[in-house]
Amino acid sequence: MLLNLTMLFSWIIIMVILIFRNSFKKAVSDIENKQSPGKKTEPQLLSTNDKIVIVKHIEFNYLTQAIIQFCKLYNQEGFIVLPRVVKENYLFVITFPYNIEFDKFCCFVNHLGNAGELSNKPDYRPYVKAWCTIQTTDPLFINEMTNKKVMLFFPESEMKIDRMYLTTYDNQGYKMNISQGNILNIPDPVIRYENIPIEINLLKHKNFVDFI
Repeated sequence: MLLNLTMLFSWIIIMVILIFRNSFKKAVSDIENKQSPGKKTEPQLLSTNDKIVIVKHIEFNYLTQAIIQFCKLYNQEGFIVLPRVVKENYLFVITFPYNIEFDKFCCFVNHLGNAGELSNKPDYRPYVKAWCTIQTTDPLFINEMTNKKVMLFFPESEMKIDRMYLTTYDNQGYKMNISQGNILNIPDPVIRYENIPIEINLLKHKNFVDFI
């Protein structure tokens, strides 16, 4: 009799533990689902655009960390930033096959140079330049820049500053404050416009890594 009662209590304790553990797992799962967008919201159709980022002088591990930081920040409610990375010789090429809004694109480029604690590492000194065409629907656009190809960059001395520079293909210079979201014309471009240093069409058959 005593043995049967002991076994009964043991089974009750085991069942309580199992129920508690399953409830805890469900709670953790619910939290993770709230923090990450569901698969059903992931875009399926590619969106043609010419936004591209070139990154040099950086380990892939560091670049991965910086991109994941940014995606976690902006993809909490939905898939806003979906970068694709291709290794091409000595540099990394980042494109956005599902497109990205211009202001988010600018923030992404700035983040690669100002990636929080990662930027404090002595060997985190990436060379970053980006290109895109300004559209009339883009936030922050200035009339003089509409439909113009622009190059985005930040000097090495200003990597950790919330500021970037733009140069149009016809060498008009602009300064952008990321947090304030404004763009100001400057008399002379900090760096004259440069063409993209790779042939974009050659990337189509390259191996790539997608981030979400």
